This record gives sequence, C-alpha cells and structure tokens, in this order.
Amino acid sequence: MQELKLQNTDSKEYEIEIDNMIFDLYQLTHEERETIGFIEIQ
Repeated sequence: MQELKLQNTDSKEYEIEIDNMIFDLYQLTHEERETIGFIEIQ
C-alpha cells in the first residue's frame, strides 16, 4: 500500500479489499461495517 501511495497509484480498490478481509476476520455485521467505513472516510 505504501509503495502504491508513493507512486501516486490509485489504491482505493485494494484498501476496500483489505478492509473487507479485516471485517470478515472480526465477523462484523453489515451495520457495523457501514459505521466503521463511515468513520474511516471522515
């Protein structure tokens, strides 16, 4: 991720994929995922 950022490459797709993997790891509900995603964007 850091390497992509340094190259000014769009990494949003990878960030979403990683977030979803973490959400799955913690078995978060859809509502919890939306809340956390909303907080992260701010």
